[in-house]
Amino acid sequence: MFRHYAVLALVVASLLMPPIVLASSTPLAARASGPIIGSMLRMELSRGLDTSLADEGQARALLEFEKELLPQEIELAESMGVVFDRRGSSVVNVGRVYSAYVPSADALTSLGILGLVKATSGSKKFVPALSTSVPAVNAPEVWNNIKEDGNLINGSGVTVAVIDTGAEWLHPSFWRQSTGELTVIQQGEDFYVDLDNDTIADPEEGPIASVITQVLTAFAYSENYMYIDVDDDGIFQYNLGDRWIGGVDANHDNVVSLPTEKVVVFGESKISIFYDQPNNAVYVRGVNLTTQGPSVSDYHGHGSHV
Repeated sequence: MFRHYAVLALVVASLLMPPIVLASSTPLAARASGPIIGSMLRMELSRGLDTSLADEGQARALLEFEKELLPQEIELAESMGVVFDRRGSSVVNVGRVYSAYVPSADALTSLGILGLVKATSGSKKFVPALSTSVPAVNAPEVWNNIKEDGNLINGSGVTVAVIDTGAEWLHPSFWRQSTGELTVIQQGEDFYVDLDNDTIADPEEGPIASVITQVLTAFAYSENYMYIDVDDDGIFQYNLGDRWIGGVDANHDNVVSLPTEKVVVFGESKISIFYDQPNNAVYVRGVNLTTQGPSVSDYHGHGSHV
């Protein structure tokens, strides 16, 4: 039944557009079982959640074909309502896997005539925790065993240059510890960092907030960050006095329990020089980075390859 509909659709399309010549290697019929469509993508298509394109109802997807598509095949797919991601004039793909926006599950089924094997959601975000990714790449073994002239190589004295089109230099990964361990004070439901060790919750010492809202009495630090939120607006703003902090997991249970466990402040930037290419401006640590730099941070990327 489906094969008849697919052939009919191609016949009608050929009447409405210039003929598209397909290479002899192009699959001329849909896979017998049809392409596999991931459950998350089906849900997104049914809800029409992605409105980032002009036409509502599109969903971002990763499309895996039997082979790389020819230009004529890409044109045919787009005539079915598929919009391929492009970088400049080039379609974004890795081998036979393509990034695209799709309008419906029916459109994906129709792509079976082009050899579509599988379609999964392109909106998934995979953020491995440092507690798992670091040992996964055997980083501790490298840290403990690589030596030069008998001395361990720990990165001290090394400057890393990041050439990227997005740099969020205010990201907590780019800050180093600037204090010793500090006591946490609880005032009502809020927590404060006792910066001056006077056991009083001062305005510039809190309250403590987290990037992803969670209970601070058992803070899961492997996938989240804490900071001093001076104006208590739920947004990290360095120029207003907010500062990143890290918890001291004294009992090694993978959570920081406030107020019983202590914290440290990450108040010193690791960034030596930050170049703002669009405005041709340079910001230097110790000169103008922390006074003028906050206004040029790019929240679309933070140089995660560092």
